Amino acid sequence: MRIIGGTDRGKHLVGPSDQSIRPTPGLVREALFNILQDVIEGAHFLDLYAGTGAVGLEALSRGAASVTFVESSQAAVRLIRANLAKFSRQGDAYIRTTSAPGQCRVFQRDQREFDLIFLDPPYNLPGLPINLLEPILAPNGLVIHQRPFKKGVGDPFKGTTLERLDLRKYGKTELSFWGFPDRSGDFAGDDDD
Repeated sequence: MRIIGGTDRGKHLVGPSDQSIRPTPGLVREALFNILQDVIEGAHFLDLYAGTGAVGLEALSRGAASVTFVESSQAAVRLIRANLAKFSRQGDAYIRTTSAPGQCRVFQRDQREFDLIFLDPPYNLPGLPINLLEPILAPNGLVIHQRPFKKGVGDPFKGTTLERLDLRKYGKTELSFWGFPDRSGDFAGDDDD
């Protein structure tokens, strides 16, 4: 596992020693950041269920203004810290060791907003903090939801004002992009595929 682009391109990341943490595959990360290339520079990026931190670290390498990692697993937090130690912009990264729903409530209380929210929860997680994302998403922001393709498209954001702007499939992985309705006309993701 390594960083694919940006200032820290080529840096190797420490991966999990077992199957308890599922890193986003390199092909999916590369496609994601090709799509986000026009909006990542200067963005405030939230990596929920951060795992190894590979997605957030890729965002940092590619010019995000800041990256906040949210992860409740202590084993995963150790991986994020080990990986972050290799980076040139450690001061722009923040680690929150709590549950995603709990931390989203703290962000809402503190009136904190993010331009890009990457959501890759454990596939067996029964409830996602979907309703908690809307208040912390910047007006022109995007939520990127990763899940297994076999789960089907569906509408995980039912009950919110967010609408799906794009959907991409990469092998067994699905990425869907969500934003506020007035954003739909200007989102033109391009992953060169």
